[in-house]
Amino acid sequence: MEAISRTARALAIDTPGLDDKFRVPRAVADQVLISVARAFARDAMPLASQFVSHALPDDFIADLERSIAEFDDATRDQQEGRDTHVAARASIDSALESGLEAVRRLDAIVRNRLRDDMATIAVWDRSRHVERRNSRMKVEAPAVAATAATEAAGV
Repeated sequence: MEAISRTARALAIDTPGLDDKFRVPRAVADQVLISVARAFARDAMPLASQFVSHALPDDFIADLERSIAEFDDATRDQQEGRDTHVAARASIDSALESGLEAVRRLDAIVRNRLRDDMATIAVWDRSRHVERRNSRMKVEAPAVAATAATEAAGV
């Protein structure tokens, strides 16, 4: 697009206003850029010989159209990746919540079973500790420690 824009500025010497038709926008959304690129290809078609006479390759429009298709595919892939990430994050959050509910249930059972064994209850308390980080829950202690505490208690 830059080469087409630059060449259009040179062609505008003989055809005033042509440079306005081929301005590359700065800092725009991907879909806007794709639309502008498609307009470039469409608008350059009747002027192709003039662009080629200024040393653009014969296939510059086909090359632009390939680039548009590749960029469009890449933006679509990126959006699909974002969607997949959001879905995965939701699944992780759901699994964490389910795990925390299980720990809450198990906590009642362990405390009832160990009611007079303060040392093992202390180990259980340490093993079931959950730390919150960046507004997301993260289980700090491994499940092995919780299993060891319940096995020690005979649960």
